Amino acid sequence: MRCRRLVCRSVDSETPETPEREQQQEEHLPIGSRAFVVLLRLAGLAGRPGWGTALYAGLLCGLLTWVAVVSVRSQFDIGQEMVGSTGSWSRAAASSGFFGAILAEVWLTLVIAYITGRRRCAEESFSELMTVLRGAGELVRGAGCTARQHLEMLTIWALVGLISIGNVGVAIYADGKVSVCNEFSTTCVHHIVTGAGFGCLIQAFLLIPMKFLFIAFVLARGLELANEDLEELVIYEPENAEERLTRNGEFQKRYVSSFLQLTDAMAAVLLLSMLYGVLTEVALMMSLINALSAGSSSAFVVDTALFLLSAGVSLLGPCEACQRLLALAGRRCDLLLELEWRRPRLAQQAGLQRAAATRHLDTIGDLGFFQVRRATLLAVTSTIITYIVIIAQFQATEDGCNCPDPPTGNASALRP
Repeated sequence: MRCRRLVCRSVDSETPETPEREQQQEEHLPIGSRAFVVLLRLAGLAGRPGWGTALYAGLLCGLLTWVAVVSVRSQFDIGQEMVGSTGSWSRAAASSGFFGAILAEVWLTLVIAYITGRRRCAEESFSELMTVLRGAGELVRGAGCTARQHLEMLTIWALVGLISIGNVGVAIYADGKVSVCNEFSTTCVHHIVTGAGFGCLIQAFLLIPMKFLFIAFVLARGLELANEDLEELVIYEPENAEERLTRNGEFQKRYVSSFLQLTDAMAAVLLLSMLYGVLTEVALMMSLINALSAGSSSAFVVDTALFLLSAGVSLLGPCEACQRLLALAGRRCDLLLELEWRRPRLAQQAGLQRAAATRHLDTIGDLGFFQVRRATLLAVTSTIITYIVIIAQFQATEDGCNCPDPPTGNASALRP
């Protein structure tokens, strides 16, 4: 199998992928995965080259920009109103998403994803990933979709559904906005359109970490198949062991190339999406402190559940995906070491592959500023809790000034 480096294709150097070839490559994925790729294209986060898809992405970006402007202005007004009524900057910041800064960061992430993500060969990445998965399937004959693969895609689709329905429903029905829709009016249409647009804005944004999670699942499946092939070489040592080990090494090169391009192309948007998770976590913890002192409503509980889910997708999802890839890559190193020890005639080749696999361990989830690991998530969470304790002390000082309680209707930190 020829190992091809994953690079952005130029018109002069390579022939463009045909739709028929891309469709054949995607057939190696289960139907749920292929449907998710279609969803990414509908959201403008992946698409084939051409003016049509570029124009569609531009129109979608413009529509989401309008929704973001309306939502940020609404959040800023809520923050100003709460500062005037309560005199508490911390409560106002928690209830208004830091005066709209969180939603502004969501919009900025989407703009970067639309501009740089498409330019940096988003569709070529998917095409190469299909080739990688097909190559891994050739290592283990008869390998097909496992129950775990179906469960992973079911989880992703469940998250998509919950976040979409929850955000649209809360944005439309929150704060008594539905009361203005007892009769058809321009205000009613405005609330419905704004609420639906807000839900689409958050959903399109959260598809970015879900895209990383999906691709990590595809690569993890390929690594599992490659490790199964190595286990057979360790246990049985077939006659064509050298040939199979060579093919396995070629898969490793292609896998490493694919993952490095993935992290390089998505580094900026992943950093911003994880920043969203951090800011959301801070705002929710501050809101919980306010709720303990001033009381809460059922709408606040729904909002908290929704945005905890959003923060989990943007923070926990990439960290757990990289942690799984790290575990599989570590297992590969162990298998190569065992193969090197138990099969002397394969020792030299296995040793070279083990050295390459060990170097790859240090690059998994490396975004430049930090590495996406479970330990990183724990460090961020512990830091947030430390600062929240300090903020709570300032909040207790502010409560001693007999300030009036904040209105319970504006409990959400993110919705308009």
